[in-house]
Amino acid sequence: GASVAVAAVIAWGGVEAPPAELAAAVERAATTGVRVTLLTVRQPAELISRCDAVVMPVEHDAPAGVLVSAMACGRPVVAAAVGGLPELVRDGQSGLLVPPGDVDALSQAIQRLAGAPELRRSLSVSAAADVSQRFDVNVVGQATLELYRAALSARQSASAKAEGNRAYRRRVSDLQLP
Repeated sequence: GASVAVAAVIAWGGVEAPPAELAAAVERAATTGVRVTLLTVRQPAELISRCDAVVMPVEHDAPAGVLVSAMACGRPVVAAAVGGLPELVRDGQSGLLVPPGDVDALSQAIQRLAGAPELRRSLSVSAAADVSQRFDVNVVGQATLELYRAALSARQSASAKAEGNRAYRRRVSDLQLP
């Protein structure tokens, strides 16, 4: 296929300096023709809004906040299928999922995304709609209120949290996701 020029930004949100192995990986990438910049970022939404796509190749459970932000900004995502990420990203519909630690699958997913503008557009639209519907203040707020009501009611029980989770899932399942 056609060669795609790649410029990547790795955002490091930690307070301390990025680990030496990350800096070394950035240097190695330069030898493959990939232009990589390593930035320390305090406000990911600002950075995400400037990206064409967001890639999260973690090998363990990771906070989904960055992906939620990316999807809300209408950016296609490629993520490892770990932890709760497969619940957030619908593979092939609102993003692309790859097996954790599978560098070849990650590379293929990035190339697929880079070479298919219509796929990027489709994933972006679907991702933004999913996040808007599933994390809307009315959905989350109402489920939270129901959780609090259950916790404060005379029938307080160990199942109050489960009741709030069920309320949230009912609201989400009532939505017609694209």
